[in-house]
Amino acid sequence: MTDPIFGVTTPRVDNESSPAIYADLDTVGIIGPAPNADVLAFPLNTPVKFNSDDYVTIAKLGASGFITDAIRGVNDQLADFEHAAQVIVVRTALGVDSDPAVALQHTLANIMGSSALGTGMSAFLQCGSLVHAIPRLIMAPGYTGQLVNGLDTLLMTTPGSGYVPGQSYPITFVGGGPNAVQATAHAVANPDGTLANPIIDSFGAFYATAPTATIAAPGSGTTALYTATIAINADPVCSAMPDVLSQLVAHAVIESAGTSRANDEAWRGTLDSDRFIPMSGGAKVVDPISGNTVVMPCASRVIGCMIRRDFQTGAPFNSAANQAVNGIVGPARSIAFNITDGANEGQQLLAENIGIIVRGELGNDFALAQGGYILVATDNAGEDPLWMFYNVTRGRDFINLTLIRNLRYYLGRFNITAQTIQVVTNSMVQVLAYLKSRDNLLGYKVAFSGNLNSADEIRKGNITISFLAEEPTVLRKITASGSRYRPAVDALIAQLAAQLVVTA
Repeated sequence: MTDPIFGVTTPRVDNESSPAIYADLDTVGIIGPAPNADVLAFPLNTPVKFNSDDYVTIAKLGASGFITDAIRGVNDQLADFEHAAQVIVVRTALGVDSDPAVALQHTLANIMGSSALGTGMSAFLQCGSLVHAIPRLIMAPGYTGQLVNGLDTLLMTTPGSGYVPGQSYPITFVGGGPNAVQATAHAVANPDGTLANPIIDSFGAFYATAPTATIAAPGSGTTALYTATIAINADPVCSAMPDVLSQLVAHAVIESAGTSRANDEAWRGTLDSDRFIPMSGGAKVVDPISGNTVVMPCASRVIGCMIRRDFQTGAPFNSAANQAVNGIVGPARSIAFNITDGANEGQQLLAENIGIIVRGELGNDFALAQGGYILVATDNAGEDPLWMFYNVTRGRDFINLTLIRNLRYYLGRFNITAQTIQVVTNSMVQVLAYLKSRDNLLGYKVAFSGNLNSADEIRKGNITISFLAEEPTVLRKITASGSRYRPAVDALIAQLAAQLVVTA
């Protein structure tokens, strides 16, 4: 409507920065099979959101699988006055085959899913539109430590004889460990009845040692022999995670099989992402149904500790290290640890960025605590030492996501003017200043730089306002350096000299 000729108008002037809306980094994403789940409540490859104290919904997951235990593991860690965590579950199909190792392959493939079809891990990318929340702490409990070690090379050592020229012969693989999925390969016979070099058709999986490979010769010929070597291959679920984590701006707590230090180190060698928080796997818990002590994944317990710290401190800038892990009766395997000596398994795993759960020991000055079970995990699995601590990378995610939430308001509503640039700058300063006031940042700087804002870019509607921020790193080591103090002796002498003066 037009302005009145004779009257009063009350226009609203938008020339100030808006209050900051802070990001949520504590929604938990859980993916994996739940064979007895209610298929209507939890359709395959579909995100379902609920709170971790919603017992009616949780009951529809069924007792089998790892997901219900994962929710219990998160709940066990919650802080005072914190009643629940927000959870998003993606249920995937359980692999089915008469061979358990092949069934496991299919299960892992289902969790990996397809980015083209939006299944498995990629289903989390639909969370924003489907359930109006995005998980930023993700786990696939029980399925991140399976190294699919397969054939690396297959060399013929004996060509054999008596084979029919031009005919293809399958290679027979035997051994490789109790859980091995055998590779497949073949060789074609040469005109002289020997076999040509082999061709690998599939590389197999879960080999612990190299299998033996032969092709029995027909009739009176001699058997062709081959030497196989195996390669350490990554867990397929872990291999599928980084791209999804980057798109979600999320971190995943992943864990090894936890069976040995050698296995932990082999597994760690397959990882390279600063969005991974790696753990030596497993924790002993008492099953609430059978009462038996069993080993279950520890990822949910670690994520629960992180949620607790975020709740206590108000933002995800603190490590969950040196926090009690509740609801367990022990780590999956006891890992030696000493806070004053680096020559033990625990310290050596930490040096390789692998988090651990250690026992507190009453009366032991070199243990981390007097009792209980303590989480020691500070690192992610990235290569850049500047961003090696997960509290730093999660903190930067919090800053970036908060700025996105706040700066999007100005798009299209404002023209590029000096006042607009000042308003946008003030909004950024407001976010960073608040974080610094809470000691979540050591310092920051926000600047509009002329060399980053050309006339052509401004004419296209683009501005660049840069910010610098320094997140505090976690305190990992304290050195108490001591030496003798001579002035104390000098003071004693002076005191005695003054006191012991005897006169006649």
